[in-house]
Amino acid sequence: AAACIAIAFFVFKWNESKKPEPEALQQLATQYESRSQLILPDGTKVWLNAGSRLDYPKQFTGALREVTLEGEAYFDVTANKHQPFWVHTKAFTVKVIGTAFNIRAYADEDSAAASLIRGAVEVELNADKKNPVLLRPNEKLA
Repeated sequence: AAACIAIAFFVFKWNESKKPEPEALQQLATQYESRSQLILPDGTKVWLNAGSRLDYPKQFTGALREVTLEGEAYFDVTANKHQPFWVHTKAFTVKVIGTAFNIRAYADEDSAAASLIRGAVEVELNADKKNPVLLRPNEKLA
């Protein structure tokens, strides 16, 4: 019995040591009088407007590429049909595979907007997740 307990303890500790560490997020924030440009680990290009913040992982792992935006940013997303790109904001989540779009969702503003330049995106409102809105080029959801 003692041998079984020792083996079980060893197997538990070995499996525990193989678990990946939680993904640490990085952050890019712009001052109110400036703008910033960033290339994410997957090659996606992001232009942050003044007073904006983007949280993103060091590497995109798993089934999704997810970032969180507060403020305004233009995204030119690298296409990857096996790993969709999601942008979370205070008001909605934008789901894309590869496209170019702009999001405006400042924390101190009552409204938020998504404007599609090319491709297609699905916008899932945080208040109504069951009825996503599909945007086509030159369409805007505000």
